Amino acid sequence: MTPTNNKARRRRQPRFPRTLPPEIVRELKRLLQNMPRQPQIELSPFDQVVGKLVSEALAGSATGCMSEAQRESIAAQADAGGFKLKEHLEGRSKLILASWNQLHSLHPDEIITTFLRALKSKQQKLRRGVLRRLYRAKDNYRRIYPELSGS
Repeated sequence: MTPTNNKARRRRQPRFPRTLPPEIVRELKRLLQNMPRQPQIELSPFDQVVGKLVSEALAGSATGCMSEAQRESIAAQADAGGFKLKEHLEGRSKLILASWNQLHSLHPDEIITTFLRALKSKQQKLRRGVLRRLYRAKDNYRRIYPELSGS
């Protein structure tokens, strides 16, 4: 039996021009500019409130970083807004929070239930998780409202 050449058996795909004619490109650009911008995803209330606060704090910063006072202020506003820490933490940070609270369940004054308390806690990974969630809220906010984000 002789080896068959698979390349010879394949049908050749029709070739299309790699670039569109300029008049079609101009028409497509015009249509795209006139389309109303609608968000593709819905922002959660947490992302709307906290994302806006973080975005404004970073827009007013010369270094592009938030100060400790700004972080605590945003965390306090998130707590005042009624957002629950355990509902908005993500991934491993949620597990760290659960294990910390379970370990300290006999000492209610050491249980972490608010964003502000988590930022001031001894657990570095939990603090990082809270900051990560604040910055993720900012990213989600800027994805939907780039013109309002200040950058």
